[in-house]
Amino acid sequence: MGKTEILAPVIVLMMLMAFGGYVLMNQQGESGDEGGGPNDENSSLSEWFVYSVGSSDELPDCDDSTKGRLYYVESESSFYVCKSNGWMFIDLTGESGATGTPGQNGTSASIIKNMAPLVSVSKAQGIAGTAVYSSTNGSFIGYSGYNFSIFRTMVDLDGNIMSAGWDFNLDGTIDQISTDASSVDLIFIPTSNWVMANTILGSVNVPNKFLMTTFAFIAIDDDGAATAELHTLIFDSYEFGSELDTSEVALEYPGEPTGDTTLNTYTADDADDAANDAAGGADTLIRMQMTGKDDLAWSFVTITLSVGDNVYTCSVTAGDDCTISQSAGSNDNAWEPGEYIFLSEGTAEICSSQGCNVGISVTNGGHTVAGDSSQMVN
Repeated sequence: MGKTEILAPVIVLMMLMAFGGYVLMNQQGESGDEGGGPNDENSSLSEWFVYSVGSSDELPDCDDSTKGRLYYVESESSFYVCKSNGWMFIDLTGESGATGTPGQNGTSASIIKNMAPLVSVSKAQGIAGTAVYSSTNGSFIGYSGYNFSIFRTMVDLDGNIMSAGWDFNLDGTIDQISTDASSVDLIFIPTSNWVMANTILGSVNVPNKFLMTTFAFIAIDDDGAATAELHTLIFDSYEFGSELDTSEVALEYPGEPTGDTTLNTYTADDADDAANDAAGGADTLIRMQMTGKDDLAWSFVTITLSVGDNVYTCSVTAGDDCTISQSAGSNDNAWEPGEYIFLSEGTAEICSSQGCNVGISVTNGGHTVAGDSSQMVN
């Protein structure tokens, strides 16, 4: 007899047994709780029931009437059995399976923080004022602003610099574009952006002739990172070009006069030109020389001449009563120590004949400068 002939009856028998068990269980389920439970003295193993409740809170009291019953709790997907010592959770967890093969390693990513550009700004050089003159008589009015040259350099180590330049009023906006890696930039900052250094809170012994401003160089890279380097410039408004460039405002200046006063003095002599009437043309009247250590800026200096009751104002620009001309000096914006100046007739006839006694007054910032008070012009 072959293996197939032996196995066929066995398989049929097992199927019949399974079907019979299903029919028996179905009949018992329909009978409900009317008897035949596992604790019934007439029950057998084939009469075992499985009950179902929604949650463990709905389990009935575990007593003689429910002892041995098996309940399925839907909310937990687990089974409980009533034993003599109460409900017992039935752990259906099987033995741990074999350890699986390790998975593939994940990919790693490096987080790189963007670096902002690096900026370096050097000391300003060659400070000067942009003079403004009257449109009617050509007289000097003041300065619209101050200009200077300044070197700066910048670099972005991990990218490119997309925009860069100077911010003059510290509002975060570039006012003057400068995008080369290194450059000597000519800067002009309007007068409205400058203040007197001695008006800064905490300043000590700072003469009021010192002007100051703070500005910034801004550089922004291609990832949006920005660098702003602040730069404070203080300079002697009397001495354009000899600036004191520092970020410290409250400084002491040993030996400097306080306020607008100066220890300079001047001398006056009769010029070689002979005085005559208007027909003889404009006369060069007086030669003056400054001594001391301060350069006196023409924007603060006032020179007046007087003959009798007539007063005449002198100016370095044409169109005034008296004209000031400089000789041998290096700074056209100031009267320098040792420099000679000449006072000539301008629009007014000051001396029409020899033996003209001319009164002289020189002030600097409203303060009198010591020197000869008169000169006889021949």
